[in-house]
Amino acid sequence: MTEPGIDAAAMEFKDRTTGLILFGVVGILIGAFKLMSFAVMLLVVGVAGGAEDAPGPEFASRAAPLSLGYQAAEAIAWIWLGIGSIRIRRWARALLLIYSWFWLLTGATGLVAIIVLLPRMMQRMPSTTTSEPAITAAVMAVMSVLMGLFMVVLPAIFILFYGSRHVKATCEWRDPTPRWTDRCPLPVLAMSLWYLFGAVAMPTGPALLGVFPLFGVFLEGVPAIAAVFAMMGLWAWQAWGLYRLDRMAWRISLATTIVFGLSAIATFARSDLLDLYSRMNLSEQQLDMMRSTGLLEGQALTALIAASIAVWVGGLFWIRRYFSDPVA
Repeated sequence: MTEPGIDAAAMEFKDRTTGLILFGVVGILIGAFKLMSFAVMLLVVGVAGGAEDAPGPEFASRAAPLSLGYQAAEAIAWIWLGIGSIRIRRWARALLLIYSWFWLLTGATGLVAIIVLLPRMMQRMPSTTTSEPAITAAVMAVMSVLMGLFMVVLPAIFILFYGSRHVKATCEWRDPTPRWTDRCPLPVLAMSLWYLFGAVAMPTGPALLGVFPLFGVFLEGVPAIAAVFAMMGLWAWQAWGLYRLDRMAWRISLATTIVFGLSAIATFARSDLLDLYSRMNLSEQQLDMMRSTGLLEGQALTALIAASIAVWVGGLFWIRRYFSDPVA
C-alpha cells in the first residue's frame, strides 16, 4: 500500500483522517459521560446501601458491584477506542463498528420495549396524576425520542462512518501492520466477542444468587454454580474457536444454541420468569413491577425465547461461509 503522507486524492479512496479524529473525540466524550454516570451510581449505591428497608437487599448487595464494574469497564473501553480512532488504528475501527452494531440492536430492542411496555406499567401504577392519558403520552414521547436519538440514531451514524470503505482504507493506509482484529472476518469476530462477553457476564444474571434454569427445573446452590462455571468455560472456548475459524467450534455453537434454547422453552413453558426472579430474593414491589409488563409469563415469554433462538441460529448460519471445509 502507499506510504502515509502521499496525497490520498490520487488514490482510490478519500482520506477520512479528520473524521476518524472527530469520531474518536466523540467516543472519548461518551466515555467521560459514562465515567460521570459511574460516579453518580457509586454515590447512589453508597446511600442506598445504608437503608435497612432497601428492596431485595441480598440481590442488590451482590448486583451493585457487578453493575458498577460493567459501567466503569464500558467507560474505559469508550475512551480506549476513542484514542485508537484518533490514532487511526485499524483495530479501533473494527471494534467500534462491531460495538456500534450491538449498540444499535440493543437500542432498537429497548425502544420497542419502551413503546410496548411503558403504557402497561404506568396503568398498573397507583392512581395518581401519572396515570392520566396525557401524562402517559408525554412521558412515552420524551423517553422514545431520547432513546431513539441516543440508542438508534447515534449508533447508526457510527455504523455508517466506520463501515465506510473509505474509513477502512484510511485505517489500512495509516496503520499498515495487520492487527488481531484482522485474524478473522468482522462478522465472525463480532460473534466471537459476543460469546466472550456472555462468558464474562454469566455470573451477573440469575446465577448471581445460584439459580440456573435447566430443562424444566431450577438448579440451586452448588449444582447451579457448577452449571454456571461449565457454561462460562464452554462459551469462552466457543469464542476462541470461532475466532480461529474452527469448524468444530461453529458446530458446537450451533448445537448448544439449539439445546439450551429448547431447555429455556421447556423450563418456562411450565413456569415463568417470575418464578426465577422470586428465587433471587427480589422484593414483592420489584416482582409486581416486572409482572406489570405481561411479557414475563405464558406464551409471550415462550415466543420471545423462540424468536431469540431463531435470530441467533440465523446469525450462526450467516457466518457459516467463513468456515469452509478444506480442499481435498
